[in-house]
Amino acid sequence: VAGDASGLVAVLGVVVAGDASGLVAVLGVVVAGDASGLVAVLSRAVAGDASGLVAVLSRAVAGDASGLVAVLGVVVVGDASGLVAVPCRAVAGDTSGLVAVPCRAVAGDTSGLVAVLGVVVVESARAFSKHGLKRSAEKL
Repeated sequence: VAGDASGLVAVLGVVVAGDASGLVAVLGVVVAGDASGLVAVLSRAVAGDASGLVAVLSRAVAGDASGLVAVLGVVVVGDASGLVAVPCRAVAGDTSGLVAVPCRAVAGDTSGLVAVLGVVVVESARAFSKHGLKRSAEKL
């Protein structure tokens, strides 16, 4: 995931554009958010607040300073080497506007892998099996 100060983000080769108003295009789908942290993702509501709580696809995702994040009900733990910084003003949890998604399944430091709405993209079949995500992704 590549981003710059203008809020542009490339996701899997698809350009995602965001501006100060909190509008973001995700894979061609318009996502609208405002300063309160409310965001519509693929027409589903995502609510975030200063406490780091976020609802994704109507399921609760809780994040805290320890780096724990629950994604679609699956708890994932990341460390400093596995943080994926997604520049998205609409989902900004701090003054920098960066949302850190610690997720080893999303090997985001040098690999550029991203899990989007439960669709897991991995470097190899081995990595896919290693993280035990194939069956979960198929179910989703």
